[in-house]
Amino acid sequence: MSSPHDEQTRRRVLELTERLLDGEATTADHEELEQLLQDPGARRAYLEFTDQQGRLVTPEKSSSPWLVAERVTYERLEWDPSTHPPVPQQPSPTPEPTSPALTASSPRGTPYVKLTLLLGLFACLALGILTLIPGPVAEPPVARLARGHATLLPSKEDLAPGAVLPRHVTVRFSDDAVLETTSGYTLEMEGPTELMLTGAGGITPAFGRFILRSLAPNQTMRITLPASTIAAREGKLAIDLARRGSATLHVHAGEATVTPRSHSPRHYWPLDNVRDRRVADRVGDVGGVLGERVRPAKGLVGPGALAFDNSRDAYVALGSGGGTALATGSFALDRAVTIESLFISNWDNEDPESIAVSARNREIIFRKNDENRLLLLLQFKDQRQFPFADPKTDYSGPAFCFGLYLIGPGYGEMVVPLDGNEGRPTVAELTDGAMHSLVATYNAQSGEKAIFYDGRLIGSQSYPPGTRILSGGPGGAAIGNMPETHDEPFSGVIDEVAVYDYPLTPWSIAKHLERARSGRNYFGAVPDSMTPPFDQFVIPAGETVHLDPRDGLPDAPLGPNSNN
Repeated sequence: MSSPHDEQTRRRVLELTERLLDGEATTADHEELEQLLQDPGARRAYLEFTDQQGRLVTPEKSSSPWLVAERVTYERLEWDPSTHPPVPQQPSPTPEPTSPALTASSPRGTPYVKLTLLLGLFACLALGILTLIPGPVAEPPVARLARGHATLLPSKEDLAPGAVLPRHVTVRFSDDAVLETTSGYTLEMEGPTELMLTGAGGITPAFGRFILRSLAPNQTMRITLPASTIAAREGKLAIDLARRGSATLHVHAGEATVTPRSHSPRHYWPLDNVRDRRVADRVGDVGGVLGERVRPAKGLVGPGALAFDNSRDAYVALGSGGGTALATGSFALDRAVTIESLFISNWDNEDPESIAVSARNREIIFRKNDENRLLLLLQFKDQRQFPFADPKTDYSGPAFCFGLYLIGPGYGEMVVPLDGNEGRPTVAELTDGAMHSLVATYNAQSGEKAIFYDGRLIGSQSYPPGTRILSGGPGGAAIGNMPETHDEPFSGVIDEVAVYDYPLTPWSIAKHLERARSGRNYFGAVPDSMTPPFDQFVIPAGETVHLDPRDGLPDAPLGPNSNN
């Protein structure tokens, strides 16, 4: 971007992006940003800006491209002469006596006098210019300690009520302290609390418990946590940071917008637009090539989806994701994975033609093949036996399967029967012609593997905490069927397939489904939007969420004692 028009566009993109990440963007702002991002230069400016802001917030985590930095407007407190006495004026310097060698009586006095006068004139001009240049200006105060006591860190200077504070200072407050900001917010401490003031509209707390109240309309307070950012407007919320780096947020009034650090999928195929028999990956660089029998269909979310007719050539070939050796490429995941999809199923586990196409009667939603059975697998099965079931099972019949290779246990498939028991669906419910959601997650830290159907947990399996995934390599990934073997064809419609390198929480899975049912994509945006997909969660009044300390994703409240 070099022309004045391009620079104007760039500035407008950055302005709209700030509104979007703050949770303040209107529908018109969304639409305008989507139009601007169709220009490659504008899109590059968007990505560079968000990457830069991420580095400002957490330099050690700068690979996360959608982090929000603190960008606030400061307001000057009224100047209090009693606390800021005037600076004493310095006496004027006494003129030095003139050197006899430069007087008019000197044989060469006249030229030297002229030179002296000229140099003196320049010196006076320079001195006058310097007096017009303001000296260093102290940081304007952005907050005042209204009650209680506090300690300035690292100097350990004690602060009494009435003390004013500039930005970029770290303060430890007593459990009864109250802080007022110039932007119209008060913080009421409910326990020993330490935080940094990033401005009149921003804080970065390290630990503690406090109530945040808004006393002025149209002001935003940004709370930056290690793994998420909370934007609050015109309300009251409580934050508890006492649980080993995690945070509990309760919104008493108004609402708060949570932007997690991990809020963008590794791959996302909305399947909205088919061009030249190809579909795009909106996040990564793994576009798909359609098999001959795949047809565009009406979208379950957005304008389009893909219809699969249970045939050999009904598939979307995604390639290896750049994998060339074991555990390489964009499908190389080790700490966590989530596979998410929407679908309408026409599966008939008793149809002779279906069984003839696949002797195992298996239907793939998503599969990534690699040597030594390193698979990411989400599919339906109807079998007499499940040889890869983990744990082993005597069940025979229709089931959901989630296959994963774990270091130590090896490859295993979690089998969830479609038997109608304990909240699990039946085949009849699965094939009722309605849109359904299927999500599979694994979290290496906890060792939990899980399957969610229509937003609710229907099966889980536990491994030793710390058990990591082994995936990625030269094998191909696919949606709907495997283009190499042609023996696991899907029957129905698939839409909105996403792969994440972190585990979606049950709460966020339910929110994604809620958004899809309202006609928006998983991330709350208008389908077919040019805006890069990222998650923001609006927490309404009366709701409590726990923010995960690793990825910042909100989850259900911890229990009845998690908030006041």
